Amino acid sequence: AEGSELARLAEALAATEAAEGPTSPYLLPLIEEIARFRLRQGALAEAAELRRRALDIAIARFGCESASAAEAMVALALVAIDRRRYLDAEPLLIAAQITLEERVAPDHPAIATALAALARVALARGNAA
Repeated sequence: AEGSELARLAEALAATEAAEGPTSPYLLPLIEEIARFRLRQGALAEAAELRRRALDIAIARFGCESASAAEAMVALALVAIDRRRYLDAEPLLIAAQITLEERVAPDHPAIATALAALARVALARGNAA
């Protein structure tokens, strides 16, 4: 069942990419769904690769200072934290936080996610404050 679900998602991604192009924003939800699936399976490196691709698409389509790019940065940083790569996560989270604070409402969930992830990085460093 898991393999067929992944195959279905990969097929949908390939079809959408063929129809819309390799930098289409329509790929983003499919890429994220596959990344979450791979995270659940413990394939952290592949999930990171997928989220890096999503970030590249968001930057190409919406610009590096867009809310979409910032949300993709947060998603990529979360995988880095799961991989204990805190030095990879922190700059992404700082950039995302700045961009999100400029682009979205203060109560937007992405800001809370970015701040919570920054707290996880600080805790991993031993900085409880």
